[in-house]
Amino acid sequence: MNYMFKPTTEQEKILHRAAVGESFKVMAYAGTGKTSTLGLISKTLAAKSRKGTYLAFNKSIADEAAKKFDSSVDARTFHSLAFRQTERSLTEKLKLPRIRDNDLATHYGLIAFEAEIDPTMRVGDSKKTKYIFDIDLFRLVKKAVSYYCSTHAKQLKVTHFQFPDWMSENSKKALGETLLPIAHQYWHDQLNPNSQFPITHEIYLKKWAIQRPQIRTDYIMFDEAQDADPLMLGVLLEQKNTQVIYVGDAYQQIYDWRGAVNAMIQLNIPAERLTQSFRFGHAIADNANLYLNMLGESVPLVGTESINSRVLHMRSESFDPDAILCRTNRGAIEALMNRLKLGDNRTYGLVANSEEYIKLIEAGKLLKEGRTPNHPAFMGFTSWHDVKEYTESDKSDFELAGLVRLEEKFGFYELEKVIKQSIQAKNPQCVISTAHKSKGLEWNKVDFHDDFELKLTPDRTFNEMLNTVKRSDGIEAMYDNKPQMTQMEDSELRLLYVAVTRSKVAMNNMALKDIANRASQLKQKIN
Repeated sequence: MNYMFKPTTEQEKILHRAAVGESFKVMAYAGTGKTSTLGLISKTLAAKSRKGTYLAFNKSIADEAAKKFDSSVDARTFHSLAFRQTERSLTEKLKLPRIRDNDLATHYGLIAFEAEIDPTMRVGDSKKTKYIFDIDLFRLVKKAVSYYCSTHAKQLKVTHFQFPDWMSENSKKALGETLLPIAHQYWHDQLNPNSQFPITHEIYLKKWAIQRPQIRTDYIMFDEAQDADPLMLGVLLEQKNTQVIYVGDAYQQIYDWRGAVNAMIQLNIPAERLTQSFRFGHAIADNANLYLNMLGESVPLVGTESINSRVLHMRSESFDPDAILCRTNRGAIEALMNRLKLGDNRTYGLVANSEEYIKLIEAGKLLKEGRTPNHPAFMGFTSWHDVKEYTESDKSDFELAGLVRLEEKFGFYELEKVIKQSIQAKNPQCVISTAHKSKGLEWNKVDFHDDFELKLTPDRTFNEMLNTVKRSDGIEAMYDNKPQMTQMEDSELRLLYVAVTRSKVAMNNMALKDIANRASQLKQKIN
């Protein structure tokens, strides 16, 4: 890419710091020219005969980045670095045929475990225990090994197990002690080049990371650093003699639920900012600032003067969007079904975890028909009635609660048919997407489903949250005026920030009106 434009003042500061050779981070708000800034960094350092490595999370991003840098930059993923330095006897095991979970459960001698249900989750005289069958026990082992692979931990421990919420603490402890030796054996069986156990890419990546590898390059540019998992961040922190430039948006960290760590906040290193968004104008930027302010950020996102963007408040039927964003998979499916029920004849494309949701629907359908599904979400349930009873007593299981709601409203067969049709839609006139899936994308006109919310902890009111605002004299510091929020509240606000920064021309704020009003109240209190 030929970077012929004049750098902004913010970009000039970043280029100066890059030239000095120290590690630092670049806080880049939504649409602020992050890619072009990385290109300018590489051009500046190439003039000093320095060669760099650009690291991304997935191959498609790395391949796209490779087209934008000259030959002085090697664009790669962590996996490709690990693959190059791993013996072929191990990576060849990627080609081995998959072994079924039930066969592995038999191989390791697993038998059903009777787990005690946490007393706080029992309803009336309901059952006090549930059986976890051998295949589900092995899936707990497999999931523990997978989680271990995403961490910087050197040893696999019982803390890597993720047991169902309904289990009592005593049962979790007992089951952990039983399964940990099996998890260790499963890990070593996969690493054994002479065994017939197939591996996934995370296995050789973890093995590589444990060896504390040094990346041979003059500097590293790590993109989307706010979503780094502990393993990736740990590898980069081991690069003692290499400049590492972390680039990302702390407020677009929306994968903390899967173990991501926010390097943009956690790393105590020099920082620069990109605050001028070239995606939208002042109206959308001002709206996004409501959420940044609520997150405690004092440095605003700035829109482009020449873009006449609008924030509208109207009924969705009178707004013709290019995309409808939803908080959950259930919300995306519900938005799709509602549009079709209204007789809308536009073509819609569904961008959600559609394939996984179809598997969930098929499993629920089997259970409702009296058969036993082979799906981890239904572990321990013997009937559809049990599932409905469970979701009524435990409001925290959003996946099953959402499925129950959709089934009652539309039925399993209609849901499955419509979702499959939307997946196959080519060049849809409108995209219906979860906010998570919308990250990195943009559309001219964006609408929102009504499933967004600012969740507060039980027995806590919004006014009580307003009264926890911290005060600070540090104008540049992140989180200066941050209310004392829970992780849940923080996560919801970051997801909202991602959602409201996807539109370029117009966004319909009707479904977010109440949340935006709350954000405005907080801004007034802080100011």
